[in-house]
Amino acid sequence: MADPTVPPAPTPPVEPPPQALLDALKSHVAIVDRRGVIVGVNRSWRAFAELNGGDPASSGVGSNYLEASAPHSTMQAGLRAVLDGERSEFELTYPCHAPGERRWFRVRVTPLGERGEVTHAFVEHLNVTPEARGREELRRTHLELRTRVGDRTAELERHTRDLEDRAGALEAFAQFTEVAATTTDPQELARHAARVLGATLGDVAVGYYERGAAGWQAHSLSGGLPAEVEADLGADFPAQLPDELPSGEAVFQEAGATDGVKPFGATALLPLTLHRPGDALLVMGTLTHDLWPEGARAVFRAVGRSFALALERAEQARHLAEQGARLAELNAELTAYTTGLSRDLRDPARRIAGFAGLLEARLAEGDPTVRRHLGIIRSETGRLQALVEDLAQLRPLQERHLSPLPLALAPLVVQVRSDLGHVTRGRRISWTVGALPTVHADHLLLRQVLTHLLHNALKFTGGRDPARIGVGGEEREEDTLVWVRDNGVGFDPEQAERLFQVFIRLHGDEYEGSGVGLANVRRIVHRHGGQVWAEGEPGVGATFFFTLPRPTAPS
Repeated sequence: MADPTVPPAPTPPVEPPPQALLDALKSHVAIVDRRGVIVGVNRSWRAFAELNGGDPASSGVGSNYLEASAPHSTMQAGLRAVLDGERSEFELTYPCHAPGERRWFRVRVTPLGERGEVTHAFVEHLNVTPEARGREELRRTHLELRTRVGDRTAELERHTRDLEDRAGALEAFAQFTEVAATTTDPQELARHAARVLGATLGDVAVGYYERGAAGWQAHSLSGGLPAEVEADLGADFPAQLPDELPSGEAVFQEAGATDGVKPFGATALLPLTLHRPGDALLVMGTLTHDLWPEGARAVFRAVGRSFALALERAEQARHLAEQGARLAELNAELTAYTTGLSRDLRDPARRIAGFAGLLEARLAEGDPTVRRHLGIIRSETGRLQALVEDLAQLRPLQERHLSPLPLALAPLVVQVRSDLGHVTRGRRISWTVGALPTVHADHLLLRQVLTHLLHNALKFTGGRDPARIGVGGEEREEDTLVWVRDNGVGFDPEQAERLFQVFIRLHGDEYEGSGVGLANVRRIVHRHGGQVWAEGEPGVGATFFFTLPRPTAPS
């Protein structure tokens, strides 16, 4: 056991690390004793001091580092705390402005000693410029992102408000469109417009005006307005309008505009077409603000557009009704005329044919010229009788009630060919009948269609040996297509539409016929809801097509 009266042996001073070891370190290193005096530095420390214009007397061996760090109180306090054994380590990152470059260093101070007693401090300055720059860039990026996020958030909020305004406009448009689809009375439309605009935009007033001989006249004003405002809108308002307004375009005016509406702040005007452009006007005004926000403008445009479409539809309906009445009148006159004409001609034509036959019988050995003339009379009388019969069919075709039922085309074509046997007798005819579908049609009327088309093909292939006639059909998505094709004389494609007009005969008197058969075909097909057309080429042949709608399956 040691004698307490004997003082302990003094602690030998700690030798600094060998210089070679210090110089091998890339960081800037210095050894400082308890007083703060630098007792050793490495090569990097000296180079760093020289680069920054340091004085070896204040930063080299023998200088006091505590005094040198006095301007940096945090650094000085940290170094003193380590040397006094109060801290096991001190670390600090700081900027260093070297010539032409801004750098960052991290200083780390750790104690040196034996048996728990601090005798020196190991001071290391490490260049952390890339790391510090990265952190600074990260901070800048974070700040920029935060700014952008803030801006974007504000933009999204504005966009959300705009979408809400637009949603309100769409809702208003949907409501008013539903009303406008069933209402064409302008005053009723104006009342609905006032309700929709008021419910959507709040404190607004709506008026509807029509231009008359005495100027603008109010036909509808929304209620709830002060009495003096309603009086002004009903009396003085027309005089305040500009003379010319762009038809169909909404005009928005701020409060105080020279041509604005006197009782209001902001106003909106929409010229409409009742009978002619600009002869009606929809007006909206507000008593509460001087400018229209974009959402309110969109609502007014949407309601005004539906208003204008409803008025346009009403005007079209009026024109169609007038045209329909006129067409019905003309059709009645035509029907009466053809009925009377066919009735008045039937008996005279029959008597002419009868007397011509009697005369021909009496001239058994008579003058050949007279006999030829009588033959012409009989032939022309036969054509007249055929024309009279075709005219007589026009009215029944229009008045006959349709009885569409499933109808197989293949057996019907066989029946029609049999009926036309007298036309085919003695001729060589090559028939090609494809697979024919079942259609939904009136049996008697469709039989007339096929009879006309097949008779037409036989007539215009009279000079062909053999004549080639084909019948075909196919079912399509919405209808059934049927065609009749021949290798006859054909026709000029530019004249195709005229084939179906009454009394039109493209081939003149060369072929018999009255020019009514194909017109009847079109009438019958149109009554069934189908279409008919023809394609042809002179000297090559013709093809006639018609379609019949397929019946809708029950839901």
